[in-house]
Amino acid sequence: MRKVKPQLEPCPKCGFRFNCFCKDIPDLQSAVKIVLLMHPNELNRDTNTGKLVSMSLSSTLTFTWDRVSPPEELIQLITCNNYQTILLFPGSESTKLDAQSIHQNHKPPMFILLDATWQEAKKMVRKSPWLQALTTMALTGEFSSNYSLRRNQTPGNLCTCETVSEVLKLNDESANGATLDAFFDRYLSLFQAEKSGHKFTHLKV
Repeated sequence: MRKVKPQLEPCPKCGFRFNCFCKDIPDLQSAVKIVLLMHPNELNRDTNTGKLVSMSLSSTLTFTWDRVSPPEELIQLITCNNYQTILLFPGSESTKLDAQSIHQNHKPPMFILLDATWQEAKKMVRKSPWLQALTTMALTGEFSSNYSLRRNQTPGNLCTCETVSEVLKLNDESANGATLDAFFDRYLSLFQAEKSGHKFTHLKV
């Protein structure tokens, strides 16, 4: 009689069955406060990379966007005026984000990233006057994204995890940025194997 392999339970922390990556998660300390404002659709997408930022940077705050009811805690953080709040979004009114713009204010920077597809992010801004009122900046330059988990990606666009990595580098945290990049690349390899239902193995050269 053919034996049936026991069903592996997903890791309670990372959610993977065959390729638990908990040991790969870095513990990064940063002077930058990252806020992820997630579109509700992202909550059920396994291709979401914002979760990798939350795992790596324990100071990351995550909120779910709602058109009618903005997250109260986030509004309080913005209005308390303890941070230099920057909405990172490449809109028509956005100015260039660089090291000088991050350090031009004596307050610590707080970056709000819209964790969503490009189409959803535009909708979030358009339907949220409180977001429109924020200082809006955008990463500029030529970027090469390694993100391959979603179709129809626009060349040069970065996913949430890659964007945070670039922000860290601009804030003179190159080591943190490089560590997050390495973790992201490792995750991509494990993700593909996980979806195929097997444990990741390195190809022999």
